[in-house]
Amino acid sequence: MSLQNDIKEDLMKARYAKNTDVVKILSTLLGEASIIGKSKRNGESTDEEVVSVVKKFLMGIEENLKMHEFINEQSQICNSLRYERDLISKYMPQQLSESELKTIIQGIIKEFQLNSIRQVGLVMSELKKNYSGRYDGNIAIQLVKESLV
Repeated sequence: MSLQNDIKEDLMKARYAKNTDVVKILSTLLGEASIIGKSKRNGESTDEEVVSVVKKFLMGIEENLKMHEFINEQSQICNSLRYERDLISKYMPQQLSESELKTIIQGIIKEFQLNSIRQVGLVMSELKKNYSGRYDGNIAIQLVKESLV
């Protein structure tokens, strides 16, 4: 089952349970995620596209949360943002640990017999192809550079 279908299923459960807060959040998320696939190929969005939308939502929530926590950490707005963050976070794929990522990067370097810092793009391309959305890009680039030096 696709990630987009998972969101649809959860949305239907929330509607059935008359949980209006969850319905609002998931409706907005699903709408944004669906637009990408419809506009690109008049079809369903891929899991990678949905993950990019989820990441965008989470980044916005984190920015708002930081701003509101600065004012009053215990405010109702902060509690609502934390609830929204927790709800949306479950649609993110399981993130690779730094050690798992390092092992994968070293495997790619060995498999393709890479030995130059100029080949960072090749490693990153292979990572994206096989592990998209499951790692922090900044950490990955740092590990690739360390491994290719």
